[in-house]
Amino acid sequence: MGVFKVWNPIDANTTEVWTYAIVEKDMPEDLKRRLADSVQRTFGPAGFWESDDNDNMETASQNGKKYQSRDSDLLSNLGFGKDVYGDAVYPGVVGKSAIGETSYRGFYRAYQAHVSSSNWAEFEDASSTWHTELTKTTDR
Repeated sequence: MGVFKVWNPIDANTTEVWTYAIVEKDMPEDLKRRLADSVQRTFGPAGFWESDDNDNMETASQNGKKYQSRDSDLLSNLGFGKDVYGDAVYPGVVGKSAIGETSYRGFYRAYQAHVSSSNWAEFEDASSTWHTELTKTTDR
């Protein structure tokens, strides 16, 4: 079983989180239901495994509104330069470091493309080089 989460910032004070439990297609239905219940108990709104993540996201959102951060770039370069595209086993961009921020860089790259595009064609054009941007090895 795997867990996949989508964090969607609505505004500086609100983030929508979708949590998906990923199971084998041919699993018995009762086992799928029990695993889904387990994910809800641990990763849901009252979950205890990631409850500190809410605090981290809240603090990051609050800090983003401060005067000092208005002229600062978001620094998310943990594991930078170790991401690869076209891995033999996994699709997409894969972070090869033990700890990294590959998903953050990908999320904010896509978010920037969404908010700066005025239509789908513009967004698709801005998204055409996503893997090159995420796997570059120089910071700027």
